[in-house]
Amino acid sequence: MSLGSISMQRLIALVVVGLMVIIPALWVGWSLTAASESAEANRIQSETLDSLKVRLAALNAGAGAEANAASVYLPGETAAIAGAALQRLVSNTVEGAGGRIAETEIARQEGEAEGQETEPGAVSLRVSFDTDIAGLQRIVFALETGAPILMVRAVTVEAKDATATAPTESPMLSVVLLVRGYREA
Repeated sequence: MSLGSISMQRLIALVVVGLMVIIPALWVGWSLTAASESAEANRIQSETLDSLKVRLAALNAGAGAEANAASVYLPGETAAIAGAALQRLVSNTVEGAGGRIAETEIARQEGEAEGQETEPGAVSLRVSFDTDIAGLQRIVFALETGAPILMVRAVTVEAKDATATAPTESPMLSVVLLVRGYREA
């Protein structure tokens, strides 16, 4: 064997050994990242569950021993019926606080394909409306403290034309809420 052939074989052997070390290290790194993301999602869902349990206990304590556990869920056996009930409930709350509904739509959750639920029983609604600051406070309070149990998952607030109002008046706000409730699954 020639000297060039031996050095080429050594180079190939070093590359193979190097790959045998690098590939498992990359695999472990990827696995740890995936496990970390799963743990974070689990933590968030656990916090949501804990907050729902606290709210359920408060509802049961406030209503006495005769509390109806079904009242914490949106009515309806399907997501469409529960979504309609959620839409009616949110619309009545907004209009009852003096707001004006601009648009509502059932919102799909992240990673959810058509007809599939990522979180069993969850129904989300995106609602756009106009109101003032006091009205927004009443709306969020009513949604998060009433029955059925609802959670405001996201809020976007923009002042409409703040220069058109007097300095002592509350400006009109354009609000987008993402509200989530649960049907009994």
